[in-house]
Amino acid sequence: MEFLHYDIEVAVLVAVFYMFYRLLLSRENLHRLNRVVLIGTAVASFVLPLCVITVHRTELLPAMTTMTDTPVRAVSTATESTPWWKIALPAVFWAGVIVNILLTVISIIKVSMLIHRCEKHRQDDGTVIAVSDDNVSPFSWMRYIVLSRSDYGHIDEAILIHERAHVRLHHSLDVLFVDILSSLQWFNPAMWMLRSDLRAVHEYEADAAVLSSGVNARQYQYLLVSKALASGGYSVANSFSHSTLKQRITMMQNKNTNRHAWLRALYVVPVIAVSLYASARTVVDYKVMPAKGQTEAISTASSTQASVPVLNATASTDEAQAAQTVEQIIEQKDSAGNVKANVLIVIDGKAATQKELETLKPDDIESINIKKDAQSLAKYKAVGKNTVIEVVTKAGGENAGGATHPRRTGRSRRDAEVPGQY
Repeated sequence: MEFLHYDIEVAVLVAVFYMFYRLLLSRENLHRLNRVVLIGTAVASFVLPLCVITVHRTELLPAMTTMTDTPVRAVSTATESTPWWKIALPAVFWAGVIVNILLTVISIIKVSMLIHRCEKHRQDDGTVIAVSDDNVSPFSWMRYIVLSRSDYGHIDEAILIHERAHVRLHHSLDVLFVDILSSLQWFNPAMWMLRSDLRAVHEYEADAAVLSSGVNARQYQYLLVSKALASGGYSVANSFSHSTLKQRITMMQNKNTNRHAWLRALYVVPVIAVSLYASARTVVDYKVMPAKGQTEAISTASSTQASVPVLNATASTDEAQAAQTVEQIIEQKDSAGNVKANVLIVIDGKAATQKELETLKPDDIESINIKKDAQSLAKYKAVGKNTVIEVVTKAGGENAGGATHPRRTGRSRRDAEVPGQY
């Protein structure tokens, strides 16, 4: 379905580009410009939906200050059945693509088989005249110019000039390329009209080459009419008697073109700009604001020491922040389960292990201080350590009668002795 959405966007762009072409350029004698516009807008229609401009916008979110136990709702694992149209639409689309590609391949095979059976005559300009015993209208395919036996016996120079122009301007490549794009847009009438107009522009270019060589316009037009009744039938070939015969004669008679008419091709610029604007998207980047009263820094230790988060000694004693700090400390362990940093853990004035720290509940913690200064290391005789983690529980502060809790009494706990080191 995602590719179908993309192809619908392409169809809309093809219709918009082609509509402006028909209104502004289709009646002008600017054949080379029209050819470039038709092919260029067809390609742009397929490319522009893939060009998505992304604009980033940052929004700040307030930090969570409380932790609540949120019940987890059970998620239903039952899968909904896919609607039938979501299966049918892709199937119909790809069936149409395959059919159109097969028709193009069959046409190429038919032309190749016809050329293979022909009598070939190489020319000095690199083209090859293929003479067929069938009654075919003159046409060209790649570097081959196919003529019937009767046309080759009484060859008209205007026919050769016309077909050589097709070969020289590589019109067969244009036709093949647009046929492939049309296979992906087989449901879009605008794409088929664009394809038909491109074929007409090819004929206009070849006709202009004939007239510029000095051939009489009236005699050339009579030649076109006489050859229009001959059989053709190869969709990928550039036929001398193309079906837009009336338009070709009208275009040959229309020689008055405004010299500033080429400026009309600039319509593609606003169409491209609107397309890019319509497909642009905004991505919101969310950032969490630091909690009030809390600052966080990363200490840079030596290459042989691990770095741990350092919180200000005056950090808030909010239970949620304390829980987050405990989680940070617990997570910094090696594969053996030991704390990575060379730290001393002190709980209520006593040395403790990380297992004892892990067993604490966030609701039981009064405050946490993480210190790396030399004074604190000396206070706890933390020989060989680089960090001291002081944890004061609510029970520990109350049992001490408030005398040893620095936040309740304002007194320092310098005299607290640690019976051991972890």
